[in-house]
Amino acid sequence: MNFDGLDPGLGDYAAGLHEGLEPGLDSTLDPVSLLQAVELNPDAMAVPVVEGMYSELHSVASEVGVPVSATHFDLHEELLWIGNHRGHASSFFGPTMGRYSSFQVHLADDVRHIQSMDTGVLFLTKSNLKCLTRGGLVMFDYPMEEAADMHSLLLTDNNTVLLGGLQNYVTEVDLNTVQETQK
Repeated sequence: MNFDGLDPGLGDYAAGLHEGLEPGLDSTLDPVSLLQAVELNPDAMAVPVVEGMYSELHSVASEVGVPVSATHFDLHEELLWIGNHRGHASSFFGPTMGRYSSFQVHLADDVRHIQSMDTGVLFLTKSNLKCLTRGGLVMFDYPMEEAADMHSLLLTDNNTVLLGGLQNYVTEVDLNTVQETQK
């Protein structure tokens, strides 16, 4: 296009004539409020997020060929926990999903359930409840000989955990003493 014949002053604007273009006068142009519904992807590009919806910011491969069997968003730290079918657990942090920790929970069984606490993270396998620090140090290991294929756990308010699986009862374990209190 040829712009040679246009007045060069047309590109200038006077703040008094265009009050809506001044961020101080128009609250919708405030830089802080403009970024409220925006997340940054790994390339630092703005991705609009509709309230009540989600958008994928980043994905990460756990171990190629090993299916993920459990996931959990940590309630105390900004971590995403995953457990796999080979008994391995990993945690990831931040919008780029950088690896925070990775360790073996059980040698033979898959990780069935993950639950974070302020002191550590609980991992439930087929016949074992294990609590580890977020870095992978064992806090306690509770094997369950009578358990028949455990599947889920529920952390209660009084520092106990309810464990359930294919047996006809639910087991309650006190996390302070690491002993079974009820069946």
